[in-house]
Amino acid sequence: MLHSLLPLLAETAAPVPASNAAIDTIQSIFGPFGVKPYLLLAQTINFAIVCYIIYRFAFKPVLATLDERQKKIAEGLQYTEDMKVKLADAKRQHSEILRRASVEAQQIVTNARNAAKGMVDKATAAAAQQAESIVKKGEAAVALERQQMLAALRREVASLVLDTTTRVLARDLTNEERSRFSNAAAQDLSKN
Repeated sequence: MLHSLLPLLAETAAPVPASNAAIDTIQSIFGPFGVKPYLLLAQTINFAIVCYIIYRFAFKPVLATLDERQKKIAEGLQYTEDMKVKLADAKRQHSEILRRASVEAQQIVTNARNAAKGMVDKATAAAAQQAESIVKKGEAAVALERQQMLAALRREVASLVLDTTTRVLARDLTNEERSRFSNAAAQDLSKN
């Protein structure tokens, strides 16, 4: 379509009054090269229009897209820097939490050991007290049994003394005499 406009522009450009000397000079310069000045002017205008259209509809959107991408890249880099700072902060907080948890765990273990030691001490004291009680009961039982054995032994010894005395004297004692000798022998034994 532009090519069809060029001859029309050339025809309309020809009637423009200009000084003949200037036109002759231009034609003498461009004539040997086959360049027509009105076509050169028309091509320059066409080139400017094409440049404007390309700039307006091709380069401008491409440049806008490049600017947008550069902004996104800059935002991405800023985001990366922010995330590095947050990551370092998170690592610091993580190590702080681990340190506090370790201290708390150590304290819990220490408290548990102290409580266990207290329970062991209480159980040991209770066992010692129970053992002491059992020993005392055993000693009391032994003492009671000893007394019973001594009483039985006294009765047996008194009976033997009485039998021996009866045989030595070779006579039969009355119940009253037996009783008196038994009591006297028991008293003598209980004194010793």
